[in-house]
Amino acid sequence: KLIDNPNKEIDFDKMVEGLIEFKKVFKGEYWLEIFLLKDINDNEDELDDIIKIVKKIKPDRIQLITATRRVANEKAKALTDEELKKIKKYFNAKCDIEIDIPSVSDNHKGNTKKITEEDIVNFLIRQPDTAYLIAKSFNEEEKRVKELLDVLIKKNKVREEVVNGVVSYAVNI
Repeated sequence: KLIDNPNKEIDFDKMVEGLIEFKKVFKGEYWLEIFLLKDINDNEDELDDIIKIVKKIKPDRIQLITATRRVANEKAKALTDEELKKIKKYFNAKCDIEIDIPSVSDNHKGNTKKITEEDIVNFLIRQPDTAYLIAKSFNEEEKRVKELLDVLIKKNKVREEVVNGVVSYAVNI
């Protein structure tokens, strides 16, 4: 509840039951995505509770993820790739399900195109974000991204925002 601030009418146990029932009828490969945040659900007690639920759902594969974009709740802090790897080992020791961890630092490694102002605007139309994550998404140097953001700010196409002490950028529409 602290992470997603769900609709009060959604009952967690019924949602889990729905995932269990769906698994019974779904014919494809069933992945379960688990969203983890530092100091919220990354301790052993929380992980053990998650593992109990995972064992009930019986997915074919698990994907462990963390916050990769700015978050509205200041308590929501991303885990590092190393922390996610440690949690993966913990899961592996307790359940026999294939586990995947997409690495923020590995995103778009194959991109060799030079980033443009237009690329940044199109990226920010979907979601405001930090210079660091824009750079990672385009496999670009953060310095280059900041230079382009400065130009876009001067052109009044983009604005800087501070959310929970984190500087991010949004499109002016």
